[in-house]
Amino acid sequence: MFKVLGIHEKEEWKRIIRAAHQFDFYHTYDYHKLALKSGEGTPKLFYYQLDDQFIALPLLERVLDEKNKLIDYTSVYGYAGPVYSMTRISDDLIKGFIQKIKEYMQGNNAISVFSRLHPLIKQEHILHQLGNVDLLSKTVTIELENSLDEQRRKYRKSNKSEINKLRRSVECKEAETEAEIDAYISIYLDNMKRVEAAERYFFNKDYFFDLLNAEDFKTKIILAYETGEIMGGAMFIYTDDIVQYHLAGTAEKYLSKTPMKLILDETRINSSNNNFKYFHLGGGVGSKEDSLFKFKSGFSDRYDQFKLWKYIVNPEIYNSLVDKRKEKIEDYNYFPLYRG
Repeated sequence: MFKVLGIHEKEEWKRIIRAAHQFDFYHTYDYHKLALKSGEGTPKLFYYQLDDQFIALPLLERVLDEKNKLIDYTSVYGYAGPVYSMTRISDDLIKGFIQKIKEYMQGNNAISVFSRLHPLIKQEHILHQLGNVDLLSKTVTIELENSLDEQRRKYRKSNKSEINKLRRSVECKEAETEAEIDAYISIYLDNMKRVEAAERYFFNKDYFFDLLNAEDFKTKIILAYETGEIMGGAMFIYTDDIVQYHLAGTAEKYLSKTPMKLILDETRINSSNNNFKYFHLGGGVGSKEDSLFKFKSGFSDRYDQFKLWKYIVNPEIYNSLVDKRKEKIEDYNYFPLYRG
């Protein structure tokens, strides 16, 4: 059985994702509804079932050429890709899913499909048969099933001493009032301005509250306080057995004190005590192994591979679109290139 669910099929989308062997908030109905609200595209969930096994792939449909009814697909911001029902799925299920995706895309004037894949979920064995899976960079994960002492042993030496020092004067607590949440948002946005982040990182206020109010996952904002003043804060999203470090910022006057180290340490301990398996810190800005990646790698020696799936459905039209704007293309590594 093959079907394509839209955003109006709320309960069915939720049921399918909850039935997956492993999933994250990037796959959920609520997160895709937020992407629709942000104008990123129209959410679709591609679902294929064979006997008691299934594969589900969430994507965002975008109109490319309304006159000629051309479309393409991308994934939500973050780590998405397919989810499935069992630890091991059959070759017949994979072949059937790939064939149905290919037929659907070719029959609906799709030009290309792109998805960021999830570093903690095995997905390449499904998608490598259609298009290309490219290795991009590494992300950092703390393994929460290890003992707390074992987790801490993998910290960089300087982190241990700095966290011990922070504990003497800094308190971490969850943001509970609207004033605390507003303060966190302000610090985050100021942080983005300071580092001259790309426009896509400047989320509006509704975005933060929509994440906090979502039903499909639990969102917390953890703040660091010193003498009653907020030093910085970070948003963490809890889904299935994964904790994601999502958005963070530190007030400029407290940058040298690095309160984020204590926030991460406290979140690690609490998540471990609440039986989560993975604390995913992510990678660097733009998937580069930069200073942010170096900061995160000070908390664990487990690196997971971040991958991209790229599928050109119609090479002839794809190349034609690229040729039309080749003089405007700034980044030849971007996919699809006609949007680069």
